[in-house]
Formats: sequence, C-alpha cells, structure tokens
Amino acid sequence: MRLIFVLFVLLFSGVSGYSKTVFIRCEPTENGSGGACGSGFFISKSRILTANHVVDSKNFRVEFDNKYFPVKIIKRDKNSDLALLQIDFESDSFYKISESSPLINEEVRCKGFPRGIWTRCVSVGKVRKFSKSKHPDSDRFVLQCNVWMNVIPGMSGGPLLNSNNEVVGVLSTKNMDGTYMGNFISLEEIENFLNE
Repeated sequence: MRLIFVLFVLLFSGVSGYSKTVFIRCEPTENGSGGACGSGFFISKSRILTANHVVDSKNFRVEFDNKYFPVKIIKRDKNSDLALLQIDFESDSFYKISESSPLINEEVRCKGFPRGIWTRCVSVGKVRKFSKSKHPDSDRFVLQCNVWMNVIPGMSGGPLLNSNNEVVGVLSTKNMDGTYMGNFISLEEIENFLNE
C-alpha cells in the first residue's frame, strides 16, 4: 500500500543538522505580487542550492537558526529549475552531493519548510521511476526522479536524500492529481548545472 511508504514527521529547530536546510522567503513587491516561500540547502559553507522558481522574485532572504540573511543568485536555470545562491555566512555543515542516483524502490527523504507550518519537516518515500519532462519555454527535456512521497507547497527546493544523507535530487513540483508524488530534479541535472 502506497501510504505505508509515506511518513511525514515534524522536526523542530533543535534537531542536529538544522542549518543544512534553510527557509527561503520571497517578499511581495510594491504592487502586491510575489510573496512566496520555499526551501533550500547548503552544498558548501556559503552556497545554497534550491529550485529556481523558489527565488523568482527581486527581494528574497534566507532564514536558518532563527536568523535572516540576504543572499545573491550566482546562477540559475529555468529549464532544469535550479538556482545557486551565495550567502555572506559560513555554515558549520552542508550536504554532500551523492556520486550515484537512487535505485527504483529505494527509500529516500525530503526536507523542507511547508507553507503554513514554518517548521522544518521530513517526508519519507520510495523512488518510483525516472522520467523526462519538457519545460514549456524550452525544447530541452529534463530528467526527473519521481518519488511516492507526500510533499507540501513550501518544501520546493528542499533536498532529496539517500540513506547516507547525501543529495540525490531537489524538489521541483508535486503531482496535482491528488496522488502522493513528488517530482525531483535528478542528480544528473544537478551535476550538469553545477559543473556548467
């Protein structure tokens, strides 16, 4: 049964490794547009990886350990839906990018900050398949990792982690048809983006 694979656990800020995953808040513009939120995570002492659509605003900031920090975008790619941020701060810990993609039916976890809860959460699920999707503004196909998992708006940009706590994906979207499915930017796309 699919729901057996879906576990949603609230984790509070005192948990070890909290600073690795960050909350990203986009402030509304003067005309009232924008004002979204999402998640991201450290991949080095001062660089954060997230989904591009999370930082689709001129005014956004990062929060972790109950402090706010301004950040700047180093690079972004709307086709793969990835963005790399630089922060004027050095984190004590960060996630390692895995050297191998997860296997079908492998158990994985996603960390993020669901909108309306504002507390870091962890969703647990299993890899269902890999698929290619076409961005509406591009001819390029992007490889995604589709996971049976309950993800909530606000968790976008959060890391998909294997059993070694290594990054194997970044949350991009959830299925809108009511099924428990998270669509993650694949490890291959992450590597291509970071190495460009």
